[in-house]
Amino acid sequence: MNESLDRVDRGTVMSKTGTGLVDLPREVSIFELIDMYGFRFYDLLTCRDHKLIQMIAVLVPNDSDLCRMARTCRYFAQVIIPPNSGVWRARFLDKYDHPPPDKSSEEVRIEYKVRSIILAQTPSFQTEEGMKEKLWLSVLTMLLVESPYTTWPHQQVHDKCVSRNHARIKGAIMSSDILNHPIIGDRLDCPKPLSRSYLAIQLAATYLALDLRLSFCSLRTDYDLRIVYACDSSTTAPSITASDDGESIDLYQVLHIRNFWKRHLTNPDEDTFYRTYHNLPEILRPKTWEEGLGSRESLCICWLGYYSCIHPLPTTFEDLQERQTCADLASHWDSTCALVLFSPPLN
Repeated sequence: MNESLDRVDRGTVMSKTGTGLVDLPREVSIFELIDMYGFRFYDLLTCRDHKLIQMIAVLVPNDSDLCRMARTCRYFAQVIIPPNSGVWRARFLDKYDHPPPDKSSEEVRIEYKVRSIILAQTPSFQTEEGMKEKLWLSVLTMLLVESPYTTWPHQQVHDKCVSRNHARIKGAIMSSDILNHPIIGDRLDCPKPLSRSYLAIQLAATYLALDLRLSFCSLRTDYDLRIVYACDSSTTAPSITASDDGESIDLYQVLHIRNFWKRHLTNPDEDTFYRTYHNLPEILRPKTWEEGLGSRESLCICWLGYYSCIHPLPTTFEDLQERQTCADLASHWDSTCALVLFSPPLN
Protein backbone atom coordinates (compact mmCIF):
# COMPACT_ATOMS: atom_id res chain seq x y z
CA MET A 1 0.00 0.00 0.00
CA ASN A 2 2.81 2.42 0.93
CA GLU A 3 4.66 1.64 -2.31
CA SER A 4 1.52 2.33 -4.36
CA LEU A 5 0.86 5.55 -2.50
CA ASP A 6 4.44 6.71 -3.05
CA ARG A 7 4.03 6.14 -6.76
CA VAL A 8 0.77 8.09 -6.76
CA ASP A 9 2.61 10.97 -5.11
CA ARG A 10 5.18 10.89 -7.94
CA GLY A 11 2.43 11.15 -10.55
CA THR A 12 2.08 7.45 -11.48
CA VAL A 13 -0.24 4.57 -10.57
CA MET A 14 0.06 0.80 -10.80
CA SER A 15 -1.88 -0.78 -13.65
CA LYS A 16 -4.85 -2.94 -12.59
CA THR A 17 -3.94 -5.78 -14.91
CA GLY A 18 -0.22 -5.52 -15.55
CA THR A 19 2.89 -4.87 -13.59
CA GLY A 20 4.09 -1.86 -15.56
CA LEU A 21 3.65 1.78 -14.68
CA VAL A 22 1.18 4.00 -16.46
CA ASP A 23 1.53 7.80 -16.54
CA LEU A 24 -1.12 9.45 -14.40
CA PRO A 25 -2.90 12.21 -16.33
CA ARG A 26 -3.39 15.41 -14.33
CA GLU A 27 -7.16 15.24 -14.83
CA VAL A 28 -7.54 11.80 -13.17
CA SER A 29 -10.17 12.23 -10.47
CA ILE A 30 -10.22 10.85 -6.97
CA PHE A 31 -13.08 8.55 -7.99
CA GLU A 32 -10.83 6.72 -10.48
CA LEU A 33 -8.25 6.23 -7.75
CA ILE A 34 -10.93 4.84 -5.46
CA ASP A 35 -12.00 2.49 -8.25
CA MET A 36 -8.40 1.27 -8.55
CA TYR A 37 -7.49 0.93 -4.87
CA GLY A 38 -10.74 1.01 -2.94
CA PHE A 39 -11.82 3.25 -0.09
CA ARG A 40 -8.77 2.36 2.05
CA PHE A 41 -6.70 4.54 -0.25
CA TYR A 42 -9.27 7.33 0.00
CA ASP A 43 -9.31 7.13 3.81
CA LEU A 44 -5.51 7.36 3.97
CA LEU A 45 -5.41 10.26 1.54
CA THR A 46 -8.20 12.02 3.45
CA CYS A 47 -6.33 11.52 6.72
CA ARG A 48 -3.26 13.17 5.19
CA ASP A 49 -5.38 16.07 3.95
CA HIS A 50 -6.96 16.49 7.40
CA LYS A 51 -3.60 16.71 9.11
CA LEU A 52 -2.23 19.13 6.53
CA ILE A 53 -5.23 21.45 6.83
CA GLN A 54 -5.07 21.32 10.62
CA MET A 55 -1.35 22.13 10.58
CA ILE A 56 -2.07 25.16 8.40
CA ALA A 57 -4.96 26.20 10.67
CA VAL A 58 -2.70 26.08 13.73
CA LEU A 59 -0.23 28.45 12.04
CA VAL A 60 -2.86 31.02 11.01
CA PRO A 61 -1.77 34.18 12.87
CA ASN A 62 -5.09 35.41 14.21
CA ASP A 63 -8.52 34.03 15.02
CA SER A 64 -10.39 36.12 12.46
CA ASP A 65 -8.34 34.58 9.65
CA LEU A 66 -9.00 31.14 11.13
CA CYS A 67 -12.75 31.81 10.97
CA ARG A 68 -12.44 32.89 7.34
CA MET A 69 -10.48 29.75 6.55
CA ALA A 70 -13.16 27.57 8.18
CA ARG A 71 -15.86 29.30 6.12
CA THR A 72 -14.03 28.69 2.84
CA CYS A 73 -15.88 25.44 2.20
CA ARG A 74 -17.77 22.72 4.03
CA TYR A 75 -14.77 20.38 3.93
CA PHE A 76 -12.52 22.91 5.70
CA ALA A 77 -15.23 23.53 8.29
CA GLN A 78 -15.55 19.80 9.00
CA VAL A 79 -11.79 19.53 9.50
CA ILE A 80 -11.22 22.69 11.59
CA ILE A 81 -14.32 23.33 13.70
CA PRO A 82 -14.86 20.03 15.60
CA PRO A 83 -13.16 19.94 19.05
CA ASN A 84 -11.34 16.70 18.22
CA SER A 85 -9.54 18.33 15.28
CA GLY A 86 -6.51 19.20 17.40
CA VAL A 87 -6.53 22.79 16.15
CA TRP A 88 -8.05 24.26 19.29
CA ARG A 89 -5.79 22.56 21.82
CA ALA A 90 -2.71 23.50 19.77
CA ARG A 91 -3.77 27.15 19.52
CA PHE A 92 -4.71 27.12 23.22
CA LEU A 93 -1.25 25.90 24.26
CA ASP A 94 0.38 28.51 22.03
CA LYS A 95 -1.18 31.29 24.14
CA TYR A 96 -1.89 29.80 27.55
CA ASP A 97 -0.48 27.36 30.07
CA HIS A 98 -1.61 23.74 30.03
CA PRO A 99 -5.26 23.43 31.05
CA PRO A 100 -6.18 21.12 33.94
CA PRO A 101 -5.96 17.47 32.83
CA ASP A 102 -9.66 16.89 33.46
CA LYS A 103 -10.70 19.39 30.77
CA SER A 104 -12.02 17.75 27.63
CA SER A 105 -11.20 18.89 24.10
CA GLU A 106 -14.66 20.43 23.83
CA GLU A 107 -14.08 22.43 27.03
CA VAL A 108 -10.69 23.58 25.75
CA ARG A 109 -12.26 24.74 22.48
CA ILE A 110 -15.00 26.68 24.29
CA GLU A 111 -12.52 28.19 26.76
CA TYR A 112 -10.24 29.30 23.92
CA LYS A 113 -13.10 31.05 22.12
CA VAL A 114 -14.37 32.72 25.30
CA ARG A 115 -10.92 34.02 26.21
CA SER A 116 -10.30 35.29 22.68
CA ILE A 117 -13.57 37.24 22.67
CA ILE A 118 -13.36 38.64 26.21
CA LEU A 119 -9.67 39.59 26.20
CA ALA A 120 -10.15 41.43 22.91
CA GLN A 121 -12.45 43.84 24.76
CA THR A 122 -11.20 46.92 26.59
CA PRO A 123 -12.97 47.26 29.95
CA SER A 124 -13.39 50.58 31.73
CA PHE A 125 -13.40 50.76 35.52
CA GLN A 126 -13.89 54.51 35.75
CA THR A 127 -17.55 54.51 36.77
CA GLU A 128 -18.71 50.99 37.56
CA GLU A 129 -18.00 47.29 37.33
CA GLY A 130 -20.42 46.39 34.55
CA MET A 131 -21.12 43.08 32.86
CA LYS A 132 -18.24 43.47 30.40
CA GLU A 133 -15.87 44.23 33.27
CA LYS A 134 -17.12 41.26 35.31
CA LEU A 135 -16.55 38.86 32.39
CA TRP A 136 -13.08 40.31 31.83
CA LEU A 137 -12.22 39.86 35.51
CA SER A 138 -13.55 36.29 35.53
CA VAL A 139 -11.29 35.35 32.59
CA LEU A 140 -8.23 36.89 34.28
CA THR A 141 -9.10 35.10 37.52
CA MET A 142 -9.27 31.80 35.63
CA LEU A 143 -5.89 32.50 34.02
CA LEU A 144 -4.44 33.15 37.46
CA VAL A 145 -5.98 30.01 38.95
CA GLU A 146 -4.82 27.80 36.06
CA SER A 147 -1.24 29.06 36.00
CA PRO A 148 1.28 26.29 36.78
CA TYR A 149 2.30 28.04 39.98
CA THR A 150 -1.20 27.68 41.43
CA THR A 151 -2.57 24.56 39.72
CA TRP A 152 0.39 22.34 40.60
CA PRO A 153 1.95 24.08 43.64
CA HIS A 154 3.82 20.99 44.82
CA GLN A 155 5.34 20.14 41.45
CA GLN A 156 8.72 21.59 40.62
CA VAL A 157 8.56 24.36 38.04
CA HIS A 158 11.67 25.10 36.01
CA ASP A 159 13.35 28.32 37.08
CA LYS A 160 13.42 29.67 33.52
CA CYS A 161 9.83 28.68 32.79
CA VAL A 162 7.70 31.72 31.98
CA SER A 163 3.99 31.34 32.55
CA ARG A 164 2.01 32.13 29.41
CA ASN A 165 -1.00 32.87 31.62
CA HIS A 166 0.96 35.49 33.56
CA ALA A 167 2.05 37.08 30.28
CA ARG A 168 -1.56 37.22 29.07
CA ILE A 169 -2.70 38.71 32.39
CA LYS A 170 -0.02 41.39 32.18
CA GLY A 171 -0.94 42.21 28.58
CA ALA A 172 -4.63 42.50 29.44
CA ILE A 173 -3.96 44.71 32.47
CA MET A 174 -1.60 46.98 30.55
CA SER A 175 -4.21 47.49 27.81
CA SER A 176 -6.91 48.43 30.35
CA ASP A 177 -7.29 51.24 32.89
CA ILE A 178 -7.75 49.04 35.96
CA LEU A 179 -4.56 50.23 37.70
CA ASN A 180 -5.56 53.84 37.10
CA HIS A 181 -8.81 53.25 39.00
CA PRO A 182 -7.99 51.26 42.15
CA ILE A 183 -11.20 52.56 43.71
CA ILE A 184 -14.22 52.54 41.40
CA GLY A 185 -16.48 55.58 41.48
CA ASP A 186 -15.95 59.14 42.65
CA ARG A 187 -13.02 58.15 44.81
CA LEU A 188 -13.67 57.82 48.54
CA ASP A 189 -16.69 60.13 48.61
CA CYS A 190 -18.92 57.52 47.03
CA PRO A 191 -17.01 54.29 46.31
CA LYS A 192 -18.81 51.58 44.38
CA PRO A 193 -18.94 48.01 45.72
CA LEU A 194 -15.91 46.01 44.67
CA SER A 195 -16.10 42.33 43.77
CA ARG A 196 -13.70 39.74 45.10
CA SER A 197 -12.37 39.18 41.57
CA TYR A 198 -11.62 42.88 41.17
CA LEU A 199 -9.73 42.97 44.46
CA ALA A 200 -7.81 39.79 43.63
CA ILE A 201 -6.67 41.04 40.21
CA GLN A 202 -5.72 44.43 41.64
CA LEU A 203 -3.58 42.83 44.34
CA ALA A 204 -2.06 40.29 41.93
CA ALA A 205 -0.97 43.22 39.75
CA THR A 206 0.82 45.01 42.60
CA TYR A 207 4.21 44.36 41.01
CA LEU A 208 3.02 46.37 37.99
CA ALA A 209 1.51 49.14 40.11
CA LEU A 210 4.87 49.57 41.90
CA ASP A 211 6.97 49.47 38.73
CA LEU A 212 8.71 52.83 38.37
CA ARG A 213 9.11 52.30 34.63
CA LEU A 214 5.33 52.40 34.22
CA SER A 215 3.09 55.38 34.74
CA PHE A 216 -0.21 54.91 36.54
CA CYS A 217 -2.44 57.45 38.19
CA SER A 218 -1.79 57.60 41.95
CA LEU A 219 -3.83 59.91 44.18
CA ARG A 220 -4.29 60.40 47.89
CA THR A 221 -7.99 59.80 47.36
CA ASP A 222 -7.27 56.21 46.28
CA TYR A 223 -7.19 55.08 49.91
CA ASP A 224 -8.68 55.86 53.30
CA LEU A 225 -6.01 56.29 55.99
CA ARG A 226 -8.47 55.26 58.68
CA ILE A 227 -8.70 51.88 56.93
CA VAL A 228 -4.96 51.73 56.25
CA TYR A 229 -4.00 52.26 59.89
CA ALA A 230 -7.21 50.76 61.32
CA CYS A 231 -7.22 53.65 63.76
CA ASP A 232 -10.89 54.62 63.74
CA SER A 233 -13.43 52.05 64.87
CA SER A 234 -16.27 54.29 63.72
CA THR A 235 -15.19 53.97 60.08
CA THR A 236 -17.40 51.45 58.36
CA ALA A 237 -15.74 49.55 55.55
CA PRO A 238 -16.97 46.43 53.74
CA SER A 239 -15.11 43.32 54.81
CA ILE A 240 -14.35 41.23 51.73
CA THR A 241 -12.34 38.18 52.69
CA ALA A 242 -10.19 36.02 50.45
CA SER A 243 -12.67 33.12 50.53
CA ASP A 244 -15.87 31.92 52.17
CA ASP A 245 -14.20 29.32 54.39
CA GLY A 246 -13.29 31.57 57.29
CA GLU A 247 -10.18 33.26 55.88
CA SER A 248 -9.42 36.40 57.89
CA ILE A 249 -7.54 38.30 55.16
CA ASP A 250 -9.58 41.40 54.35
CA LEU A 251 -8.91 42.09 50.66
CA TYR A 252 -10.61 45.47 50.83
CA GLN A 253 -8.28 46.69 53.58
CA VAL A 254 -5.25 45.18 51.82
CA LEU A 255 -6.15 47.11 48.65
CA HIS A 256 -6.24 50.38 50.61
CA ILE A 257 -2.82 49.53 52.07
CA ARG A 258 -1.52 48.71 48.59
CA ASN A 259 -2.83 52.00 47.23
CA PHE A 260 -1.15 53.87 50.09
CA TRP A 261 2.21 52.33 49.20
CA LYS A 262 1.61 52.86 45.50
CA ARG A 263 1.26 56.58 46.20
CA HIS A 264 4.21 56.93 48.56
CA LEU A 265 6.66 54.63 46.75
CA THR A 266 6.09 55.75 43.16
CA ASN A 267 5.03 59.40 43.39
CA PRO A 268 7.86 61.92 43.83
CA ASP A 269 5.34 64.50 45.05
CA GLU A 270 5.33 62.58 48.33
CA ASP A 271 8.70 63.27 49.91
CA THR A 272 8.52 60.13 52.03
CA PHE A 273 9.53 56.74 50.61
CA TYR A 274 10.01 57.58 46.94
CA ARG A 275 13.73 58.37 47.08
CA THR A 276 14.77 55.24 48.96
CA TYR A 277 12.54 53.07 46.76
CA HIS A 278 13.96 54.69 43.62
CA ASN A 279 17.49 53.88 44.81
CA LEU A 280 16.60 50.28 45.59
CA PRO A 281 18.17 47.85 43.07
CA GLU A 282 15.59 46.69 40.57
CA ILE A 283 16.22 43.04 41.40
CA LEU A 284 14.96 43.72 44.93
CA ARG A 285 11.72 45.40 43.86
CA PRO A 286 8.41 43.54 43.63
CA LYS A 287 7.99 41.18 40.70
CA THR A 288 5.41 38.68 39.55
CA TRP A 289 4.99 35.68 41.82
CA GLU A 290 6.41 32.63 40.09
CA GLU A 291 6.46 30.15 42.93
CA GLY A 292 4.05 27.41 43.86
CA LEU A 293 1.21 29.20 45.60
CA GLY A 294 0.01 27.10 48.50
CA SER A 295 3.35 25.35 48.87
CA ARG A 296 5.00 26.08 52.21
CA GLU A 297 8.41 25.36 50.74
CA SER A 298 8.00 28.31 48.35
CA LEU A 299 7.51 30.87 51.14
CA CYS A 300 10.67 32.77 51.98
CA ILE A 301 11.79 33.36 55.54
CA CYS A 302 13.39 36.69 54.63
CA TRP A 303 11.34 39.62 53.31
CA LEU A 304 12.49 43.08 52.23
CA GLY A 305 10.11 46.01 52.50
CA TYR A 306 8.95 49.12 54.31
CA TYR A 307 6.70 49.98 57.19
CA SER A 308 4.85 53.16 58.03
CA CYS A 309 3.53 54.59 61.26
CA ILE A 310 1.85 57.79 62.38
CA HIS A 311 3.07 59.20 65.69
CA PRO A 312 1.52 60.86 67.50
CA LEU A 313 -1.92 60.05 66.11
CA PRO A 314 -3.55 63.22 64.74
CA THR A 315 -6.67 64.33 66.54
CA THR A 316 -8.68 64.98 63.36
CA PHE A 317 -9.04 63.14 60.08
CA GLU A 318 -7.98 66.27 58.22
CA ASP A 319 -4.66 66.31 60.08
CA LEU A 320 -4.21 62.59 59.42
CA GLN A 321 -4.93 63.10 55.73
CA GLU A 322 -2.43 65.94 55.59
CA ARG A 323 0.46 64.19 57.29
CA GLN A 324 -0.18 60.52 56.34
CA THR A 325 3.07 59.02 57.70
CA CYS A 326 6.02 59.66 59.99
CA ALA A 327 8.24 59.19 56.95
CA ASP A 328 7.88 62.93 56.40
CA LEU A 329 10.70 63.06 58.98
CA ALA A 330 8.89 65.70 61.00
CA SER A 331 9.07 63.85 64.31
CA HIS A 332 10.84 60.74 65.64
CA TRP A 333 12.14 59.33 62.33
CA ASP A 334 15.63 60.27 61.19
CA SER A 335 15.59 58.51 57.80
CA THR A 336 13.64 56.06 55.69
CA CYS A 337 15.13 52.84 54.40
CA ALA A 338 14.14 49.35 53.41
CA LEU A 339 14.01 46.84 56.24
CA VAL A 340 14.46 43.09 56.33
CA LEU A 341 11.92 40.92 58.11
CA PHE A 342 12.87 37.40 59.15
CA SER A 343 10.12 34.91 59.80
CA PRO A 344 10.46 31.35 61.10
CA PRO A 345 10.00 28.62 58.47
CA LEU A 346 6.61 26.92 58.36
CA ASN A 347 6.59 23.35 59.59
